[in-house]
Amino acid sequence: MKLVQISYFSEAAAALTPDDLAAIIRVSQTRNPEIDVTGVLLLRKGRFFQVLEGPERALELLLNRIRQDRRHHDLLVVSRRAIRQREYPNWAMGWTDMPPSTPELAEMFDRISHETRASQAANPSEVHFLVESFSRGLWDMR
Repeated sequence: MKLVQISYFSEAAAALTPDDLAAIIRVSQTRNPEIDVTGVLLLRKGRFFQVLEGPERALELLLNRIRQDRRHHDLLVVSRRAIRQREYPNWAMGWTDMPPSTPELAEMFDRISHETRASQAANPSEVHFLVESFSRGLWDMR
């Protein structure tokens, strides 16, 4: 089975409520194990950053469903790569809306988020650093 990791940014809908966010997490934590998907979701300053890992076909189907979700828009995939092992093997869907452990990481995230909005692209090594920052404990995960 070919494992793939996909990362994307999207804009949260203006009408997104805390109950909406809780529903996203609850459904993800229930459904993702059924399709062998793991990952993490961050909401910061009205922008989602999500990393999904799993079988390529499962991720393509899931990404198509996510694109149709009205709780966000302007989804931009910034990284898609084959992986040998998962970054988040035990997280059906880890998530946070808390600031990272360092101001530098917050500034980096905000800069990458802004740049992807403006140019529709991101530096792959910086995206990979963000992906690793969650599993390395640099964000307060819930």
